[in-house]
Amino acid sequence: MEEYDELFGLLPVEAQQTIARGDVTLEDLLERVTSSEGAELCPHCARRPIRHPRLGLCTACARRSLADAHNEAYAELEAQREYDVAKQRLKRVREELGVTAPRQRNRPATSP
Repeated sequence: MEEYDELFGLLPVEAQQTIARGDVTLEDLLERVTSSEGAELCPHCARRPIRHPRLGLCTACARRSLADAHNEAYAELEAQREYDVAKQRLKRVREELGVTAPRQRNRPATSP
């Protein structure tokens, strides 16, 4: 590491802290930088090179994108569950009161 002491001081504080914690070595960081020279930058953040060719994003943006997709799927499932609970509650009240549900006109079938 002694040969890199000058370089270490030039790094942003965040990178220095990452190295100090042992999350990555300075050698690994230098390898990433030199292997990325001339690479296209991520269209999302324009800060890091594209590392995921299928998504066309850097690692950080790719993982955020995947997390967003999972969160969206979770929200959709939660909304569906709330809708199903409301439908069931209405059905029970109608059954208790002896009221039939209004007939629906020729509406197209909805997908589940």
